[in-house]
Amino acid sequence: YLHPTFLGRRSGVYQASIGCPYGCSFCGVISVLGSRQKQQSPARTAAHLAFLVHEHGMDSVHFYDNNFFIGEDHARELAERIEPLGLRWWCEARVDALLRFSDDSWRLLKRAGLTMVFCGAESGSDEVLRRMNKRITTEQIVDVARRTREHGIIPEFSFVFGDPDDPAREI
Repeated sequence: YLHPTFLGRRSGVYQASIGCPYGCSFCGVISVLGSRQKQQSPARTAAHLAFLVHEHGMDSVHFYDNNFFIGEDHARELAERIEPLGLRWWCEARVDALLRFSDDSWRLLKRAGLTMVFCGAESGSDEVLRRMNKRITTEQIVDVARRTREHGIIPEFSFVFGDPDDPAREI
């Protein structure tokens, strides 16, 4: 099913991996799959996307992977393979994973069509982030927002409001 979205006129969805190797205490993915992730090869993902572009006119894609960027090398190879397709795309990524990427990788991702990246910020409190086992800090969240802006990529952040221990204080 290809429908208009913010990204394009014929936008589709694709899932190139399943699971997540992290252990955030609130996450349902971990309770189902454990801290494991299986990824398709960049070559296979690019071949599938090329089929959708050439046979069905897809012009953009939302990657529904739980955590799209695990390693920089994998991300770079995928970007190099899909850049010729001319797709605009959205994905989910961890703040700390994105911060490990070089500026060269950020530029490559942008050239390859990365338009918007969704990150689970979850809280503006370092204490709450520690309790959630997010293994990120509020400073890192702000830093990834700065880096996305520098590279012309739109950041999208999720937040959990009303921590069960003290909801009024955490909001």
